[in-house]
Amino acid sequence: MHITDITAWCNIDFYEAYSNPLYYAKNLYLNGELVTDLIIPNGVTTIKSYTFRSCGTTNITIPDSVTTIGEYTFSGCLNLTSIIIPTSVTRIGKGAFSYCPKLTIKSNKDNKYVKHYCSLNNINWERI
Repeated sequence: MHITDITAWCNIDFYEAYSNPLYYAKNLYLNGELVTDLIIPNGVTTIKSYTFRSCGTTNITIPDSVTTIGEYTFSGCLNLTSIIIPTSVTRIGKGAFSYCPKLTIKSNKDNKYVKHYCSLNNINWERI
């Protein structure tokens, strides 16, 4: 899937996995380059549901401006090994990281919300 603006992509409200072209394309290209390490731009406050569903990225960094991660946002990202979630995130939707078998979620502080979410959903958590 070829896009030119990650901020705009984060604001698209996909209503299900099949409505997101990444579900079929798997690989995300930003301005013609394959994205393996995705950095969500500062200023994004919500990453909507299904936004990166089935994306082939391996590492994701979320900025302090994000407070909400929607439902199934990163679900099915089979190559995703690491995501850094800041303490500003206070809501993670249902299934946001389902079917991400290699994933370790990292928090830059002792983020009790993220740590609890990982515990409830059997996801590896690491403090950085």
